[in-house]
Amino acid sequence: MNKPRVPTTPLATNNVYEWFKESKSKLVPSGWLYYQVDTFADVITCEYMIREIVQREQCLKNELQTFRKIGAGSSHDKEEEYTQELAKLPRLYSEAEYKLYQAETKIPGGCMRSGYDDLRQDTTWYLRIELVEDCKKRGGCCSRSCGCCENRHERAVRSRGLGHCTTSCACCVSERGFEYTAQERQRFIDDLKNRLYDDSPAFVIQMVDAFFFPSSEKPRDKKHRLSNREQKSPGNMWKTLKSKTELFGAGL
Repeated sequence: MNKPRVPTTPLATNNVYEWFKESKSKLVPSGWLYYQVDTFADVITCEYMIREIVQREQCLKNELQTFRKIGAGSSHDKEEEYTQELAKLPRLYSEAEYKLYQAETKIPGGCMRSGYDDLRQDTTWYLRIELVEDCKKRGGCCSRSCGCCENRHERAVRSRGLGHCTTSCACCVSERGFEYTAQERQRFIDDLKNRLYDDSPAFVIQMVDAFFFPSSEKPRDKKHRLSNREQKSPGNMWKTLKSKTELFGAGL
């Protein structure tokens, strides 16, 4: 298990972006302890992969249902392709679920682990303002009035995979009018990893704040969740990092 680390020397700068860039081991703060980015990035990435599989499964089922309604013919080859892909998804889901389990075992105990577990006691935990805004900016269902993300927890058929839109969201596929290929979907996953390890700490801090720490300011209803005016920025992690950066920059 990754052990928390504490900086042993004052920071050379009080600029948070420069500090993160200089931190070669990529440490993220929690309280007064620092953790490897890997600890968080693996969980966030694995969780996205499970969501992608679950949403792809639903998308394929919708397509097959449509094919069966209109009958065979020109769509027969596509129907066979989707049927074969759908048959492979339970295995992929099982593998991704185990990878997430492995990533979760690396979460440090104490308040970090209890915060992560407590947050997920609520099936609507992902409807936090930070994650709603992220989905909205990516062109997901939170950018429209369809309510897919809002109601996704009510239609869940698997124990994992609750969350916002991925590239495989059926509603998003219908909205944009095309599907991404498997290679293109993998590139989106790779991009997520790259952003979590980027020299700028803004994205990883926002995601860690939303994924690992319960918020007392969780929106109470749909109108509140989707309101730009209520966006909580910066998050608790950002405030913590900023204050500690100033302290270390002053040589305290």
